[in-house]
Amino acid sequence: MKKLFLIFILSIPAVIIGAFVFEDIGGLLLISWFSLVLGLIGIGGILRFRQEQLLAYELVAGTVVSLQENTRYSDEPEHFREQQVFLNPVIEYFWRGQRYTCGALMNYNEHAYNRFGPKIGDKLSLSVPIQHPEAAIEHKFFARYSHLIIGGWRFQYLSSWQHCC
Repeated sequence: MKKLFLIFILSIPAVIIGAFVFEDIGGLLLISWFSLVLGLIGIGGILRFRQEQLLAYELVAGTVVSLQENTRYSDEPEHFREQQVFLNPVIEYFWRGQRYTCGALMNYNEHAYNRFGPKIGDKLSLSVPIQHPEAAIEHKFFARYSHLIIGGWRFQYLSSWQHCC
């Protein structure tokens, strides 16, 4: 996996240099590379979805026990930099006598969390993979099918892009 990531990182400057060297087809090189990357992301999403479908899940009740705070800063110069705080609910659950914790799929900014986020003490339904009980996910449509949605969206984007060019 590390080797593929290194090849991907090294391909970025190679494609950009190739676009400058071959001016007449440079745009096609960039579009082809971008299409290839989006296609690989789509294939990865669909393969991950298929892999998760093979796992057997068990439904378990979990409780929100705390909030993990993630701070992100804008890319502006230091004295103009904006700070955004995102909250990720930490969920505790018990499965076959053992205690586990996991983070929710969604991070909420402070305003969205106050309106839509689960509060500390709220009960949530979790899908726990029997083979990997530490990898529980919320038992919601988006949490369960996020990889398929992302993979399908990438292929939809590619197919519509190829028709327009």
